[in-house]
Amino acid sequence: MIRIQGIAFDRMKNFCTFCKQAESQSRDHCPSKILLDEPFPTDLSVVPSCIKCNGSFSKDEEYVACAVEFLKSFHYDYDWIMNERVTNILSMKSDLKNQLERTYGNNSRIFKELFIDDRFENVLIKNALGHIRFELGLYVEQIPKELKMNFLPRMDDTFKNQFESFVGEPDLFPEVGSRLLIRLFERQNLDERGWIVVQNGVYRFQLQQSVDSIKVKIVMKEFLAAEIHFDCEL
Repeated sequence: MIRIQGIAFDRMKNFCTFCKQAESQSRDHCPSKILLDEPFPTDLSVVPSCIKCNGSFSKDEEYVACAVEFLKSFHYDYDWIMNERVTNILSMKSDLKNQLERTYGNNSRIFKELFIDDRFENVLIKNALGHIRFELGLYVEQIPKELKMNFLPRMDDTFKNQFESFVGEPDLFPEVGSRLLIRLFERQNLDERGWIVVQNGVYRFQLQQSVDSIKVKIVMKEFLAAEIHFDCEL
């Protein structure tokens, strides 16, 4: 039996990945489809979710998907957003488009406003919890110990090398039979740096497990980078 923060895993395997309070009545994709490009990968992972949690992230995920594309086009000084799906969403939802323009339309505000937006945190935590559940078969506390976000193109070389580092030899190997252990030994879906690539240039992630913590790194559109640290007790 595995115990995470005093919760017996074998009694929780049918509970929601995110709230851990309700029995799962559905499945949720991880990463969320709106964060990916079409056509979607055929082997997307899914995790147990309750109905409430399954629907509660939708608006935040839509906002983050559009905001990342908006910020990326602004950073590289594009005259348009290249993602057709996001362009269609913004053409139908003028309020969302106006909100993004007000928030991120001034270059001096971009790096300040992004990091105080709870919607980015909600989406990153949700997907990190899903990766931990699917890859390691574990539950952790919903509120992380630490969450850091940055723009990949703006990282200095030292920080970027550290962020991109390969974790093929974690402090504690995943449990026998877990999806992550299989990936590590068979190099399934791993790039040369040890990242699990869901969709090239669109979404990748990496997990590092130690005795008392789990770190999840996520990169969206090769632009937004995040590290989410969770406490755990094995």
